Amino acid sequence: QLGDFGFWPRHDMGNVFLKTLQKELEALGRVLYWLDGNHEDHPMLSVMMTRKDEEGFAYSKKYPNIRYSGRGHIWTWGGRQLGSLGGAASVDRQWRTEGRDWFPGERITEWDTVGFAGNELDVLLTHDAPQGAAVSSTFPAPAADKELAAAGWRILRGVVESTQPQVVVHGHWHQRKMSTIT
Repeated sequence: QLGDFGFWPRHDMGNVFLKTLQKELEALGRVLYWLDGNHEDHPMLSVMMTRKDEEGFAYSKKYPNIRYSGRGHIWTWGGRQLGSLGGAASVDRQWRTEGRDWFPGERITEWDTVGFAGNELDVLLTHDAPQGAAVSSTFPAPAADKELAAAGWRILRGVVESTQPQVVVHGHWHQRKMSTIT
């Protein structure tokens, strides 16, 4: 899952979602893997997702079938090298309330990319799009918020350039588009 997953464990609706999902995953014998979007309770990730599985995915004792990739995480599935980098700047932050539906820690930072150094990837999974991807928006965001978003795009572009993935998949823009980043 590519972000804006609904990790809001401090809210009743968030708890119902996580408990229901955990129950369904257990019944199916499945595990769900996700990376964080900008609309997650970021401070609670480090509080709750304290256990690690054999591939380095984080999970909580309470929700063992819901696995969080973390930022800058690299793993191998089916002989392919994958990496994940969640997060994005909320350009709708002015309409949200901190601690209720906006949380610090949403933006991608250079620190989040340290784990990618010296690694090549087959696939990069992200929440936001790297600079140069064919995405567009007419959302009326303030210039300062647009610049925070653009900083994240530039960081992601740097990750793409350094890891050379064949495919980058992202979810933040709610658009189905394909593009080549040159």
